[in-house]
Amino acid sequence: AYYPYDEANDGKEVTALAGVVPAKQTMGEQIPADYKYGELKGVDENGGYKFKFHNIFSLVRFKIDATGSDLEGKTLEKVTLKVTRDNGASPALTGDFTFSAADGIYTLGETSNMISTLWDKKLEGEISSFATVFPEVKEGDKLTFTFSTGESNIVFTVTSKVDFEPEK
Repeated sequence: AYYPYDEANDGKEVTALAGVVPAKQTMGEQIPADYKYGELKGVDENGGYKFKFHNIFSLVRFKIDATGSDLEGKTLEKVTLKVTRDNGASPALTGDFTFSAADGIYTLGETSNMISTLWDKKLEGEISSFATVFPEVKEGDKLTFTFSTGESNIVFTVTSKVDFEPEK
């Protein structure tokens, strides 16, 4: 079993399914491209199957509080994240892939080292949401964020303190 279901995978081998983590993800109630594979745990009393689902990719939580800043009260249109390494490499964040619904093993196809999260939210107090990215970011990678309101952009770079992993 896997989630989210895609009829384009009908008839394919369970180990050769296709998916996309989009480079543009709309922030809101649902987590975009939240791919999971299911581990069969048994059958219930009605004959239904029980699965434990595991994330294949990493979830990045964007938690933004613009209180007291120049952005307070403005509408956040998007946040762009770009990842680079000191050696010039560009780890993949988004793109297409094939995966196995049996064990979650994936192979990347065409990828990008950027993601744009689309918000359309007024910056009042704290706002937050999740995005899905490939777990390719490593400790020491440079994460450059660009916050765009339509009126202005704020850019800053931080160093990742952890290796990104699928949520457990």
